[in-house]
Amino acid sequence: PVNREGLIDFYGRFGFKSWKKDLEASMGTPVAAAAEGEDPPAAAPVPASTIDRHYETVLTPEALQRWLARIHAASLTAIDTETDSLDGMTARIVGISLSVTVGEAAYIPLAHSYADAPDQLPIAEVLAALKPWLEDEKAPKLGQNIKYDTHVFANAGIVVRGYAHDTMLESYV
Repeated sequence: PVNREGLIDFYGRFGFKSWKKDLEASMGTPVAAAAEGEDPPAAAPVPASTIDRHYETVLTPEALQRWLARIHAASLTAIDTETDSLDGMTARIVGISLSVTVGEAAYIPLAHSYADAPDQLPIAEVLAALKPWLEDEKAPKLGQNIKYDTHVFANAGIVVRGYAHDTMLESYV
């Protein structure tokens, strides 16, 4: 039989609010409201509707320098590549995204070619600017499918070090 009380506790600890509410409703248990002044559980996610968002497309050397300063100062940086292939061994970088805080991110387009595509920074210059940080094992990085991105950066002559998290693997476990 299902341990409903255990599930309610589990759902509450890990922020599965809808599942917890549904289970409580099926048990006839009123959904408990947080006590006044009580903080939400530490694992509870921040509601998306409350996050201020600021996304920037990096098209100038000045904007790139601002983001380089931000990633060097950050305690953790999310990084992801956009490529021209699903095969990590042959893929070439089309763009790089970075984020150092919730709701703020930058996208650096490098090889977009479509009608009215904006002028983009030279890929060799961007990769040269990012390389010291990418290869710094003491600069913590978060990625999604980092095995793929590791191959993609290796194709560009960069050996990425310092990955602390892979969200794909973490979602699996």
